[in-house]
Amino acid sequence: MAEPVAATSIPAFDRRFFASADLCTRIGAGSIGGKAQGLLGAQAVLAGLPPEALGGFEVRIPRMIVVTTAVFDEFMAQNGLDEVVAADPPDDRLAHAFHLASLPVEWLGDLRAIVEEVHSPLAVRSSSLLEDSFGATFSGIYRSIFLPNTGPLEQRLQDLLGAIAEIYTGVFSPDAMTYRRRHHLIDYDERMAVMIQPKIA
Repeated sequence: MAEPVAATSIPAFDRRFFASADLCTRIGAGSIGGKAQGLLGAQAVLAGLPPEALGGFEVRIPRMIVVTTAVFDEFMAQNGLDEVVAADPPDDRLAHAFHLASLPVEWLGDLRAIVEEVHSPLAVRSSSLLEDSFGATFSGIYRSIFLPNTGPLEQRLQDLLGAIAEIYTGVFSPDAMTYRRRHHLIDYDERMAVMIQPKIA
């Protein structure tokens, strides 16, 4: 099994990513989460295989930009969402509070750069700390959102920001909380990173 990749070893996002051979870059200094770690581990395994091992088939891991858990932490803090969650509101009110919340302004330039540079569809996927851990995959619990990424720049940016906020909301959804209780993970500090993956050409 491949060793976990430290977030600090992953290059910080900038526009050179689109012209580079890097598989992964990050926005923020926190963790990249379990799903992103799993994909980097799979890439390490594939890179170590002899060419004949795959029977002539090409297997590629989609490139990804990971919005780290540090951005999630800042999003929760600056919008007072920990207090909202602690009040245990109905699901629709919780979703509404997350929808109205804004992402930290220091990361908006990076997210805008993504939709400026990428004109193919985007997969926006969860990558929480607990996700894809041994014995608790969270399969089907957290969201993946597919964006057509078409139309005016500002609309595409708002669609991306909305998708990130929706994935953040999923940390506190009834399905996620029930799953964590069932697997004795309710006392763990679950936090969310988000992977943004352009469609492979």
